[in-house]
Amino acid sequence: MRPSQAHELMNINHKQQRSNMLRKLSLLVLIALVLPVAVLAQTTGKIVGQITDAETGETLPTAQVIVVGTTLGTVADIDGNYLIIGVPVGTYTVQARFVGFQTQTQVGVEVNPDYTRELNFELTPGLELEEVVVMYERPLIQRDAVGVPKTLNAEEIETLPVRGAAEVAKIQAGVVSKEGSGTLNIRGGRGGEVTYYVDGVKGGYGVPQGAVEQQEMLIGSINARYGDAMSGIINITTKSGSPNYFGSLEALSSTQFDSYGYNLASATFGGPIIQDKLNFFFAGEYSGWADRDPRNVQTPRLSQAILDDLWGAPAGLTVTDPDGNESIVGIPITLADGARLLVDIHGDPDLSGGGLTFDDGTVIPVAEGSTVALNPIARAEQLTDSDFTYTYKKAMRSNANYSFNGNLTWNVFENGRLRLGGTYRNFTGESPSWPREIFSPQTVSRYDNHQYSAFATWTQHLSGSTFYQIQGSWRSYFNESYDPRFERTLDAVWQYGDLDHPVHATLAGYRNLRYVEETRIDDHGTPDDTSDDTEETVQVPTYVRRYEDGLRISGETTAGLVGAVGGARLGFGKSNGHTYRVAASATTQIGLNQLEFGAEYETSVGRSWGINEEYVARIYADGNPENIAGDDPDLNTSGYTNFSDLPTHILARAMGGVGYNFMGTEQHNSQTFAGYLDTSKDKPESHYYQSPYKPIYYGAFVQNKIEFRDIVLNMGLRVDVWDRNLPVLRDKYAYRPIERAGDLGTGLPSGIGSEYAVYFSGNDVVGYRDFDGNFFDSNGNPSGAGDILLNGLVRYTGAQVTEDMFEDYEPQVRLMPRIGVSFPITDRALFFASYGVVS
Repeated sequence: MRPSQAHELMNINHKQQRSNMLRKLSLLVLIALVLPVAVLAQTTGKIVGQITDAETGETLPTAQVIVVGTTLGTVADIDGNYLIIGVPVGTYTVQARFVGFQTQTQVGVEVNPDYTRELNFELTPGLELEEVVVMYERPLIQRDAVGVPKTLNAEEIETLPVRGAAEVAKIQAGVVSKEGSGTLNIRGGRGGEVTYYVDGVKGGYGVPQGAVEQQEMLIGSINARYGDAMSGIINITTKSGSPNYFGSLEALSSTQFDSYGYNLASATFGGPIIQDKLNFFFAGEYSGWADRDPRNVQTPRLSQAILDDLWGAPAGLTVTDPDGNESIVGIPITLADGARLLVDIHGDPDLSGGGLTFDDGTVIPVAEGSTVALNPIARAEQLTDSDFTYTYKKAMRSNANYSFNGNLTWNVFENGRLRLGGTYRNFTGESPSWPREIFSPQTVSRYDNHQYSAFATWTQHLSGSTFYQIQGSWRSYFNESYDPRFERTLDAVWQYGDLDHPVHATLAGYRNLRYVEETRIDDHGTPDDTSDDTEETVQVPTYVRRYEDGLRISGETTAGLVGAVGGARLGFGKSNGHTYRVAASATTQIGLNQLEFGAEYETSVGRSWGINEEYVARIYADGNPENIAGDDPDLNTSGYTNFSDLPTHILARAMGGVGYNFMGTEQHNSQTFAGYLDTSKDKPESHYYQSPYKPIYYGAFVQNKIEFRDIVLNMGLRVDVWDRNLPVLRDKYAYRPIERAGDLGTGLPSGIGSEYAVYFSGNDVVGYRDFDGNFFDSNGNPSGAGDILLNGLVRYTGAQVTEDMFEDYEPQVRLMPRIGVSFPITDRALFFASYGVVS
């Protein structure tokens, strides 16, 4: 081993140790933050206020305030002020009582996540007076909001002309979305910069609209509680059971009124299982479209008769009759591959049999005396405007969506509550491809997606001003895309790319012209006299498939515009994964200060698998396997019908993925990195495997909201750690081993490290580059990239990636301070300003 190699290995070990130490240190910091607390507050709010004598205005110390139907309540302090913290999001009835005074009840009090609801009571003296019931009116502005939050309750959502969390968000100021897309761009951000929460579950899947209690949208200004989000937060809280039974039924249909054919049916039901102890809630919804993407403008369409004609003969020949009229005759898809056209001794087509006659017995009618251009053309290219009609109608692309949501709320004891819940969603449909709709509307991919989530949240009040929450959640998905013309089985995979399958008959019907030499005898018109016979070489037109099984569908002019007649091969693949998350937070009120701190830990696994349909068909024993001996001389040149018979290195070309075995029948969780880089073809299948994607994310925050009478300050600090949890290239600019500065020996310029890449012009060094992409000239001085790259090249020392070119990913740590201030200008306007680092 050279000294430079030993030094390199020491560097790798040091970086791996440093990376592992960083992971452990970050985790210890989070544990230290979590242990004294116990965490999560985005599903609760706070009610505060003052209780006074309606006649004198004096405060009423020790007056009692309760949230009806819950175990939550408190008593007013010496100044008549009260505080109820950790109130689950929802709409409540709140009641105030004091001995010798009339009881007062406020109905419809809305509690929003993370916000303070101010609720004052003025009680009238008198024992004989009946209870006063007041309908609560939500203020126009949220006094303690920093930013532009928008919260909608269930009643408001039900009156909107849209459905779904994304659609509700689209109609808010600052949100932009492409029509028909569920992607949200908030304040100019990318779609992936919006994070969803459902019942505190990060990234929670869609729920039935009837299950939504509140939907909050944080746009732009995001406090320290939320990480892994740059543009906005959509926080959904679902309904819970109540002491009384309730439910709803809903049905909608547009089948008779528009082209969408939209249908919806939903139901909700909730109530007590054990009165005042255990409640339940359940919601289910079905929605479907006869056509998810109808046309709002007229588009060109062909009649079924023209389509049938094109599908039966996608290629054709140009014929000019004796009168000079030009036409196109189709080459039927039944013409044998390699069929030869019957020609005379001069190579001219023999039309005596009623047309163009081939050696497989096919006859294409052509008038005798006509001239034929023998090179095939795409018949679709010869269509004119008169062949099309313009209509709103098209092939319909159906879609169906089933979603279910439910939860149980158990008041374990007076100050402790456990909430269990989950969601299941299944959506299936067809993926429209308008470029294929004109010539091959039958070619459409179908998807079948399943999403699951579950959570458990424990909430406990340690006192009237302190509570904590701990939540564990799980999310999982399974998605599959396929060609509905084939079965969704492994055996059917052979058919996906096989042009001999009837599904691909039109694609198999495209022809190319080849000439085959034949030696014939010219009798010069005297068949009985052989003395003047001569041998003649004739170029015989031969028509072969344009597309073999191993070739992609391309080369048609129409394919570049609207898709070829006959469509294309469609793929077959699947993906699945899951995410586990634990989050905790604690909140306490100390005077004007609402202190919160907490942490979260999340780990995910992602897998995917798919086929190379062209290569699968190439090796399939369909009677004409395509020259597979060129792939490996040891292959069975007759092809294969069982995947188990395929050599491992050939199976690796046909199918595979991440986190699956080659055939997608088994999952695996690891890989042999050195084995994966091994280029020998006889290595075991496990050495081809790629481990699933397993990123890790964790973060912690501390936050203080100081609520003065006329101004609110919100200050917080968040730390996030993102770990891709996989090996990465040490030098991301070098994909093969290259000569490094340390390989040059001694005498390096000052500041040039031994790992720097070296750029040569011949044998002369012209410059260096570090791992961050900074360039230096031959004397070690900083230089522009162009000065080095235009005058020198790296020197490769190997053709294959090696294991020592990689290192463990170093987790990325982000410290993100966030501060905001707000105060009301009037009862209709609020001033706010904020500063925050979100990435």
